[in-house]
Amino acid sequence: AGAGFGETSWHMNEDWGALETRVARLDTEYAWAEDPASRTRRMVSNIRVTDSVGEDGFAVKSNLFLFRGRGDQVSYDLLCAERRDVLVRDGEGLKLRKRLILLDHTTLGTHNLGVFL
Repeated sequence: AGAGFGETSWHMNEDWGALETRVARLDTEYAWAEDPASRTRRMVSNIRVTDSVGEDGFAVKSNLFLFRGRGDQVSYDLLCAERRDVLVRDGEGLKLRKRLILLDHTTLGTHNLGVFL
């Protein structure tokens, strides 16, 4: 993944099935990590195409900054990361095939991160 990042240690490592389960769970009474729902703002910057992937794909890097507030709490979470995406062109436009997020944090101070980065 890059300097300072291990290939075997992850905060989260999800596939399509895990993402489907997470999204479906948000509509149940068991999504306590997001009750009340977080207020989030994502800022994506420095978007750059770094390489082509096959005939119809592109490797894209960007920077991500996430603000997350919860309910009436005065504290908030700030997360910074680099996103490495693979986008592919299909008949409807571009679709996300793969995303790797490299957090600038080695330890997450948030106790229940239930939002998508």
